[in-house]
Amino acid sequence: IDPLDRRLSLKTVRNFIEGAHKFGMAAMPYLAVYAASLEFWRDHPDWAIYDEAGQPMTFMDFLGLMDPTPDSQWIRHLQQECQRVLAELPFDGLHVDQYGDPKEGYNVDGEAIDIPGAFNAFIQTLKDTYPDEAVVFNAVGNWPIEALAPSAQDFTYIEVWPPKTNYLDLPEIVSGARGLSGGKPVVIALYLPADRPANIRLADALIYSCGGSRIELGEHTCLLSDPYFPEHQTISPELEGVLRKYHDFAVRYGDLLGPTADDMHDWPVDAPPGVWSITRKNEHWMTVSLVNLNGIDDSGWDQPHQEPDLQRNLMVEVDLLERPHQVYWASPDGDDLQLQSISWQGGDHCLKVKLPSLKYWGIIVIEMAK
Repeated sequence: IDPLDRRLSLKTVRNFIEGAHKFGMAAMPYLAVYAASLEFWRDHPDWAIYDEAGQPMTFMDFLGLMDPTPDSQWIRHLQQECQRVLAELPFDGLHVDQYGDPKEGYNVDGEAIDIPGAFNAFIQTLKDTYPDEAVVFNAVGNWPIEALAPSAQDFTYIEVWPPKTNYLDLPEIVSGARGLSGGKPVVIALYLPADRPANIRLADALIYSCGGSRIELGEHTCLLSDPYFPEHQTISPELEGVLRKYHDFAVRYGDLLGPTADDMHDWPVDAPPGVWSITRKNEHWMTVSLVNLNGIDDSGWDQPHQEPDLQRNLMVEVDLLERPHQVYWASPDGDDLQLQSISWQGGDHCLKVKLPSLKYWGIIVIEMAK
């Protein structure tokens, strides 16, 4: 919605915003950092982005692309529009988008534009102007994450697209963004149809295990299945129950799995082939997440595939920094989300456990001696 589109009354838009606030959600208007209507673009050729051949650039032939260089005429205009919207409506911040391309461009004088640097600078300008408002900028296809993750934005938002379709691309993307940003929360958007529950469960498990989260559910428990958010899909009662447990699980163990827990990169864990693991820790706890990718073969998260093969009697060995006090197991794949005490072997530097089964996702939780 264009929040100042005069076909909508400001009262209607305020009602949308107030409705979001009632559910504890932040409401932010959407803006594209370099996109203008074709009419505006044609009226301001000196503000446009040009290609190597000196031709002005468009997006899908319905938007004109503008020069986002700091203090350019376009950016000054965009800042004025942001100020106008936030002055008239009680939004909580600004959601800034880009399209992943162009990655290179030139101004009207033929000078190369530092597009990643321009994105970072625009974020900084918004935070300097609105220090109490949230600002987030979409890293489309994880680009340019090196400029966006360490920027002044409040959290890192990443739309994942091909060619990053391997399941293990997801933890790499989340962990990489957390490292570049100094541990800021990471929100992932990837678009999966409702008839692929196995894909959805595996993607969520991998993202949550690394301290990320995923934007996937909206009003009436509908699934975000398309980058145009109104193109959502309804989900089956079975999938609704699964996702409720997965989200409850991520919240219940947020201190162990969420963004406040520390990453233990490449920590030695010996798990069966096809079982992916990642280790996290906080002051008194160490957590090993296990995600079952057996039977998926070379299928990516964007391709339909069967459920992973159920794993039974898994032997898992974990290196330790000190002797554990107690060891637990929990999984969102069963009826009980609570920690279950399990037997273990080992000493000060090694832990061995035998798990009865792993369907999709589970966590070994190690309470360290205090």
